[in-house]
Amino acid sequence: THWSWLLTGGWRQEVPLDDDAENHRPARFRVEHEMRPDFCHPAEVLTALAPQLEARDVICVDVGDVTLWSSLSLCLSGGQRVLSSQCMGTMGYALPAAIAASLERPDRRVVAIAGDGGAQMTIGELATAKQHKCRFTYVIFNNNLLGRVHFGFEGVSGDVIESPDFVALARAYGFDGMHVTSAAEVPAALTAAANHKSGVYLIEVRTDPELKAEYARMRDTGAFLMQLRTQLGDVLPSDLRPSDIRKLIAFDVDGDGILSAEELHAARKVLQNLRETVDPPTFLKVLRTGQLFKNPVLTCVKQLLQPLEPSPFAFTDAGGGGTEIHVIGSVEMVLESYVPDHLRTMQWSAADYRAGFETGAIESINGLGEMCICDGVAYIRGTEEGRADFFETRTSPTFLTTAALLVPRSAKPAYQVFMEARLTPKGVPFVRTINDLYRKVNAPFAFCGEVEWHKCDVTSLSRAPIDGVTIGANIHKYYWCVCDRDPLAARTVARAATRRSRRHAWAQGPTPAQPARVCLLRREPGAVLHGVRTFVCGAAARNEDPRSDLCDQIFSRIFYADLKAKHHAESSAQIFAAVGHQQQLHCHCHLITYHGNKLTDVWHLQPDSVVRAFNLEVYPIDSMKVLDV
Repeated sequence: THWSWLLTGGWRQEVPLDDDAENHRPARFRVEHEMRPDFCHPAEVLTALAPQLEARDVICVDVGDVTLWSSLSLCLSGGQRVLSSQCMGTMGYALPAAIAASLERPDRRVVAIAGDGGAQMTIGELATAKQHKCRFTYVIFNNNLLGRVHFGFEGVSGDVIESPDFVALARAYGFDGMHVTSAAEVPAALTAAANHKSGVYLIEVRTDPELKAEYARMRDTGAFLMQLRTQLGDVLPSDLRPSDIRKLIAFDVDGDGILSAEELHAARKVLQNLRETVDPPTFLKVLRTGQLFKNPVLTCVKQLLQPLEPSPFAFTDAGGGGTEIHVIGSVEMVLESYVPDHLRTMQWSAADYRAGFETGAIESINGLGEMCICDGVAYIRGTEEGRADFFETRTSPTFLTTAALLVPRSAKPAYQVFMEARLTPKGVPFVRTINDLYRKVNAPFAFCGEVEWHKCDVTSLSRAPIDGVTIGANIHKYYWCVCDRDPLAARTVARAATRRSRRHAWAQGPTPAQPARVCLLRREPGAVLHGVRTFVCGAAARNEDPRSDLCDQIFSRIFYADLKAKHHAESSAQIFAAVGHQQQLHCHCHLITYHGNKLTDVWHLQPDSVVRAFNLEVYPIDSMKVLDV
């Protein structure tokens, strides 16, 4: 328990420090601020203090506005220890904590940071510090306010307080100190405190009583964002926040943290086009909701990288070799919304396949929608309007299709691959998972199995692509954003979702204790699911240059890479068209969510999903058998 850990001294066992320079990197984000005369901003003191602190130094942070300012402005990455009463919210904590820390680590520097309200609650403990001959720096930010009360509540009283001259008070106890009323005085004050060899050195910083911590603006100092501001500032809205700009990292296709000339050209072309077609509020909405790069039929694309070291993935040799994968139709038929006559009524048996995915229908091709096959059963989300079960997933032993990749039952996986959630508490990006699998297999491969997701970004067709209305030019008609322009279809989708939620908790995750949070019927195409367990089936291949016959066949049948320029004028397609496809790894994947132990809804997976754990079978592809010739 926490108490036994505390009482038995477990807190003394510290993680060994790494002296590498990376531990002392500068802050990525800094507080942007302006100062009124006769006041000093807290960030000026804290950002100047941080570089002075060394490994095993101790920082004791009080409760109040000072807690927020310390979190925003102190960049500590060199092994310092931070003490704070985060959960209990005990004002006045910093001074007693600093006394204890200075006695425990007399050879290290100790700094207490407090506001004037918290400081006055325990200021008498300076006598204790005197009695025990403690040595530490005491920084007090004085704005004559109880800041969290003043800014957090309306109609309160007692939030404006009178404070003593804290430096004079420290001197009364036999210590020393200095007043700071401007940024220019900060270096001298911190230098004096660092050189103070005995007793307490108190720095009283006069801060603006109108300054509100939660309104602080942060500036990202990363090279990528600096480059965006300087080279693309003329095509970006002037009121972008740093968090908005950060989402433009998608332009960094090769992931090197900087934009090449080709990537800059692509970014300028996309942003200029958006600027000319929408107003600034719409631009911001598109960017902040993640829709600038959201293409509902985009397969996962990632520049090929070296595998993670150490790897969180456990590979077991399953004894299989190369697999002959079966295919029907092609993704071009889906994007062209075209159905050859011989596929309109041709039924295929799902019982012959361990797994498979792409599009499918049950009774009629008019219901063609997302499909995923699991253990001989086809799961298909129907799109035939007018049916009571519109947009619901049904099962069938047979299916119609215009595009499908199928793993025969006779196929034997070459690898069984595992990842445990405990090894990666924050999850692993799905594109990184596929990257490392490809590095192991070193060949195109199909995969299937169970995946638990940290975050799962998905889309699903809501209209059958069968009538010649191409998807690329009519995205709004195919992926839920039909709600924007077709009230009848909107009501139909809404009724389907309502029925679904009543029948078996549409947004439910794998267990009642871990409900998934699903964003439904939003105007952008798709949904985001959290904490769900799924069955997945997909395929991955590298876009070789030049392509082998097998690679060319895989891309023409399964991936949208060759079709994006033809069918999509969207930003994601423009970026990859401008940058090229060197070393790009592509993945196309569908999944079925679990409700309890029952498979329910079929989705197409988006690239920006994060895996928590999985158990996958991997089938290297050495040939493809086209069934609909």
